[in-house]
Amino acid sequence: MAIHYLNGHRLRRSVIAGSLNLIKHRDHLNKINVFPVADGDTGSNMASTMRAILQRAYDSYEPNVSKFGYAIAESALMAARGNSGAILAQFFQGLAEGLNGKSKVSTSDFAFAAEKAVNMAIEAISNPREGTILSVMRNWADSLKRIAKTEKDFRPLILNSLAELRVALEHTKDQLEVLKKANVVDSGASGFVNIVEGVSQFINAGSIKEEHIEELDRADVEIEEESHIEFDPESIHFQFCTEFLLEGKDIKKPLIREQLLNLGDSMIVAGSATKVRVHIHTNEPETIFAIAGKHGTILQRKAEDMKAQHESTWGQVDSTLAYGIVADSSCEITENFRLKYNIRVAPLLVFLDGKEYEDKESITATEFYNKLRENKDIVPKTSQPSPARLKKEFIEATRKKDKVLWFGLSSAVSGTFQGGVTAGKMMESSSPGKTVLAFDSCQISLSSGFMLEEVVEQLEKGATLESIVENQKEIREKFHLWFYLDTVEYLIKGGRMSKPKGFFAKILGLKPVLTFTRDGRVEKVGIVRNRKKAVDFLIGQIDKSRKVKRIGIVHAANIEAAVNLEIALRKEYPTVLIPTSEVSPVLGCHCGPYAFGLVVQYE
Repeated sequence: MAIHYLNGHRLRRSVIAGSLNLIKHRDHLNKINVFPVADGDTGSNMASTMRAILQRAYDSYEPNVSKFGYAIAESALMAARGNSGAILAQFFQGLAEGLNGKSKVSTSDFAFAAEKAVNMAIEAISNPREGTILSVMRNWADSLKRIAKTEKDFRPLILNSLAELRVALEHTKDQLEVLKKANVVDSGASGFVNIVEGVSQFINAGSIKEEHIEELDRADVEIEEESHIEFDPESIHFQFCTEFLLEGKDIKKPLIREQLLNLGDSMIVAGSATKVRVHIHTNEPETIFAIAGKHGTILQRKAEDMKAQHESTWGQVDSTLAYGIVADSSCEITENFRLKYNIRVAPLLVFLDGKEYEDKESITATEFYNKLRENKDIVPKTSQPSPARLKKEFIEATRKKDKVLWFGLSSAVSGTFQGGVTAGKMMESSSPGKTVLAFDSCQISLSSGFMLEEVVEQLEKGATLESIVENQKEIREKFHLWFYLDTVEYLIKGGRMSKPKGFFAKILGLKPVLTFTRDGRVEKVGIVRNRKKAVDFLIGQIDKSRKVKRIGIVHAANIEAAVNLEIALRKEYPTVLIPTSEVSPVLGCHCGPYAFGLVVQYE
């Protein structure tokens, strides 16, 4: 059956298929990532951006193609990561503007919107290069425009343009010397082709009336290219991959681009007049933030060390600490921090529909929350890491270190901490001279991650592992986590709330705000009626008489609430770094989707 128009529903299903196909190829894209910097994260960055689009698409049943286009563009902008993610965000912003005002579009209308998307993506980049994602995007837009002049059916339009797109992808090897030397195509360009391939597979093989779209398996795909990448950190002239979201009124993107141009390279300024995503490689991230702060409110700011990423991916990295560290997967830490200190992570287990997953390893947060949305009857369950897995992590951590810190989630809510203590003793008995010391965080998620950062800071200042463990109660008292639950359904399913209490909470529309006590137990601190009230309540928990050292935001598939919370926090703490972290699947089993919270560390 021919497809002569595209409405919001059809674009939604196509976007889901394209997103899933890119996510499936994430590891492949990381392995062939050599441009602009060989830091092995292009696939992860593109997947993160497309996951945000996927999340919005799963929640949206908007029939109007224009409104749906703007919805996914906003999600991409808020979640974009890295050079490639920022380009994708601008592409979808341009696509939305090209679809503006239309309830449905023809093939020629879509070709016009694609051309608009590519032009805006190119305009967002300070120094566009041939042989990159931009080249294949432009080739695709050109072929769509040409084919659409005579072709009114979307199936052959996408299929025929894809054939030309694949040729353009292979040509990137000849356009950039660094790609030719490494014997790979451009990673970002390959990711874009993956998106179009997913769309084509769905449109040409699936039923357009199909309401439910299965997720693709996350099995690694076969690597067609063999990369030849040399370990060369000195080739990285700008050390920090710096990016942020800027919110304001009438933001002038050309002026921002002009003011930042001489402070680095790989600059992208994407977005609208009210929300702008900026990405730049620089040696002066704080100068970048200072300049940008004059144009609006800076949100989601971060500066990742690309030399450290390059060394981890292609070189030999050893921690500067005298001790090894093993943490469980509920502890949220940045990838840079994990790599720098060679932290081993033991995944907890998640059970869904009879299948077992390793937290964050065989199931991502986005995949997990999508499964909960697709099947409301699922009763997710969790389990601590196996003793064998824990022992394995301790053995790895002690290969070059005699002492290891076991850093576990609150022992009051999980047996994971005690499981690590037991596994540590097993390892000690078979490895004379090796010692495992245990630290009970009495927290979870980003609060636990902040605490581990504090522990490492003290170790670097000269504290011994023994003194850290002995004084852990004093360290814990500086950390607080409050979180809002959008539903009590998963507390009931997990047996942590009785059915009668849950029934009345749902009938009255009451949403609990929970915290962790000093001894690591979960305790209710308040009740609110909606997410907006929750933002005000969470900020009200901060002790204004104490000096704040770190603030963070956690969320369960609710990036919009996280952004709104950060906007409110910025009024009180304009200069404090406020990282945002998504709640891992193992914790999401208890809080469900749309929960969000606030983490504070006091001096």
